[in-house]
Amino acid sequence: MKTSGLKDHQHIGKELDLFSFHDIAPGAVFWHAKGFVIFKTLVEYLRSSLLKNGYKEISTPVLVKSSLFKKSGHWDFYNENMFNFMHEKEMYSLKPMNCPEAALVFSSTKRSYKELPLRMAEFGILHRNELSGVLGGAFRVRQFVIDDAHHFITPDQIQKEIHKGIFAVVDGTVCGNGNGPRTMEPVIKNYILASNDQVAIDAISAKMMGFDPMKIEFIKMAHDRGLGIGDLGQIEIIGEDITNVNFGFKTGRSPVIYFDQVFRQGVFSFLEPLLFHTGLFALCIFGSEFYHDRLWYPTLGKIKINKFKKTEWGRLFNKY
Repeated sequence: MKTSGLKDHQHIGKELDLFSFHDIAPGAVFWHAKGFVIFKTLVEYLRSSLLKNGYKEISTPVLVKSSLFKKSGHWDFYNENMFNFMHEKEMYSLKPMNCPEAALVFSSTKRSYKELPLRMAEFGILHRNELSGVLGGAFRVRQFVIDDAHHFITPDQIQKEIHKGIFAVVDGTVCGNGNGPRTMEPVIKNYILASNDQVAIDAISAKMMGFDPMKIEFIKMAHDRGLGIGDLGQIEIIGEDITNVNFGFKTGRSPVIYFDQVFRQGVFSFLEPLLFHTGLFALCIFGSEFYHDRLWYPTLGKIKINKFKKTEWGRLFNKY
């Protein structure tokens, strides 16, 4: 600590009178007045953001009957990491997660599909029975508050709910051109794309690679269903002008992909249950392994990869 000039957060908490830890409650933070101001400020910031995004805040009990977690399915996988005890001949638990309680709130009354999507948020106090040997200040604790969210939606609302909550980054420093993931040729392009619209970032990527995004089935489908923007004319691009960027990439079908499609969707699709749902599936795996590892890579792939390894990104790759 002294040689690096860094301080442990526990020392900082003590020096600034923010929080402390005590043996009487291992793995739990004692918030002092100054520290609790910071805590409440963070909560209020998150609460305001949640309200702007249509969340309804709830609060559920910390102590519940263990039967709730047995019903939810958590018990079989997590009961050893919970604080459980008997009371009046029934097992009770300090909740380690908020999910089952949020489900109870949702199911407490009859719901209409018109209410969906219904977004619930909770600053729940949770307890998890961490081993004493792994506890370390505020980094590994037994009691903590989690900003939890639960979305109750119809199947066709899933993508809309997911997309707007994700900020996507596409690494185009090294791109792949070819007939499939195992036969792609690495091509250096040195682009980074970022967007909070999952469809738009795919559309721009497709455009840069040389394809018309609205002719790609799933991009057009996502655009038509309002999951994002796939039409290049409707996407605002900030940064470098990519109007004339075209990598000229091509797609094709390797023998493995060709025969996979023939047996899954083509004239021999009647054999699909036999080939893909019985022990004969091992033959398909062998065929893929033989083509990629015994034929394509020794004759073509190795030459392309060795060429890439001599580039700046290839040399960096070799260091890993």
